[in-house]
Amino acid sequence: MMALVLTVLLSATLLAFSLLQLPGGVRRLVTRYQQDLAGVYLGESAIVAWMEQFPADYFAGAPWNLQLPAVQEEGGFPWLKVSAAACAPGCESSRRVVAQVGSTFRALSRDELREVADQLEANLNREILGRSNLKVKSGSRRFTGRGESFAMNVSAGDVTLGFDGNVGSVNIKCDGDVNVRGTARYDTLRLYASGNIVLTGEVNAQHLEVFSKGNIELSRTVSFSGIMYSSGGITLRGMNSRLSRRRTSPADCVDTTGPIHLISAAPLGSAAPLGCLLPAIVGGKKVPIQWSLE
Repeated sequence: MMALVLTVLLSATLLAFSLLQLPGGVRRLVTRYQQDLAGVYLGESAIVAWMEQFPADYFAGAPWNLQLPAVQEEGGFPWLKVSAAACAPGCESSRRVVAQVGSTFRALSRDELREVADQLEANLNREILGRSNLKVKSGSRRFTGRGESFAMNVSAGDVTLGFDGNVGSVNIKCDGDVNVRGTARYDTLRLYASGNIVLTGEVNAQHLEVFSKGNIELSRTVSFSGIMYSSGGITLRGMNSRLSRRRTSPADCVDTTGPIHLISAAPLGSAAPLGCLLPAIVGGKKVPIQWSLE
């Protein structure tokens, strides 16, 4: 950390020296860019300080003398959304640094696991059944070809998703089984099944929420950021043993087995170490998954 701070200070010194050598017009443009960059740095620093549980005014005094912007939390499941202004306090910019945050993996108690499962079930019911475009159908349904966004509550039947290509938001509640296959990249995939769920094929879900009252089978070719819960167990297709902090490709997953079976994962390439994360609601040390500027 100290090496990083020294590097930043050295870079700032070199940049300030370089500014003195530039023509006036260019210097003003570069100065504005430098101020914007400094604002983003302050926003990121505020969020990092929040994740490390520093008091809000910890860096206001000597030797830092930094007025970090306030951090705002927005409820979300499984990941929490936190943000801070991308500028010094008092500035007029509306840009914000945003981070999606989860909790570092640890062994959870049975009560904690049950709380996560209850939160997932409630969130899926709200997100699926509360959608304005929800369709209610009876009998088995099969979807193939190019992907589309939809919400559906299916009774007396199973659902098969065999989309190819990019897919928007798919939200399904089903009292039978759900089978996901094909070659598709889902922006959002929410599944609630009274039966079993199978995820196979070259499927990627940027945001995944899955709840099964039966079993879940997960192919090693499936990647996702999100959470799965199963009453009956979660198995990795092609392997003899249940998942146990086992690396899948291209996702790293965590399975907490016992009466409750839970997988929570962030995609490779994210800020999460090893991709093994738990939902933010379990508490503990927070870890960023994604950074963005809004």
